[in-house]
Amino acid sequence: MTFENQKRKQSSFSLLATQFYLIFLCLLNRVNAIGLSNDTAAGCLPSINVLATKYPGFNIEFYHYNFLSYNDTIDEGMPDFNTYQSDAYVAGGYADQGSFGSTSGVTNLTYSYFPSGDLYAIHYGNLPSNYDYDETFTLTNFTYVATGYFVPPSSGTYTFYLKYIDDLGVLSIGANSAFKCCLADSSGTDGTYQIRSIWTSEGPSGTNQIAIDMTEGVYYPIRVLHTNRQALGAVVMRQVEPLLLTHHGLAHIPPLLVLPYIPLPEVTI
Repeated sequence: MTFENQKRKQSSFSLLATQFYLIFLCLLNRVNAIGLSNDTAAGCLPSINVLATKYPGFNIEFYHYNFLSYNDTIDEGMPDFNTYQSDAYVAGGYADQGSFGSTSGVTNLTYSYFPSGDLYAIHYGNLPSNYDYDETFTLTNFTYVATGYFVPPSSGTYTFYLKYIDDLGVLSIGANSAFKCCLADSSGTDGTYQIRSIWTSEGPSGTNQIAIDMTEGVYYPIRVLHTNRQALGAVVMRQVEPLLLTHHGLAHIPPLLVLPYIPLPEVTI
């Protein structure tokens, strides 16, 4: 990809909402998916005492993702096009540039950011209210790690989609892949994941759809790593439950979305 191609980012896309049930415990381009993987995931069975501490949503830690250089006089710099794509970065290297904030109980990871002006400028802004994070920061260049548990309401094969990402999205599901049971605060992992997709000017790359056999009532650790390297940024995810049509009808579900019936609280990604 040429340097000029790297400067061009997609400026429009449709965002689709989804719903599924996430629970925290302990310390806790306009395209469809292009890759599909089938897998299994290890889960956790917490004690009754731990269950008493549960609350819905993701814990999110925010990290800097710095430009390689920046000229304050002309308000333009050189983004880092490479570091976020490395295995070392995904496995925990994102923490090397330092964290700057956190939030918890986030039940909606969907966001889109369209800065005006130079694509090689750093812009400050705020995430939407669903993130429950009011601080202004560099939305053009940052990373976050979201951790929680997915609890299937019934046994079967669940399909997770990374519907849209700009620039990096990594989804890890299962104990030891996302994180060890009850150790969601650990920053480093062994680097394993089921979904990893990177924005390109030609469309998404990598695997961004995964089908996993899951057991009802088991707590499956889940981790989402997202990086926006420069300019436009976005995350859209969704999940499909097996045997959906047996559940309570579909009247409340928007067109084109196949979503599970889940008890309150409901969670949108």
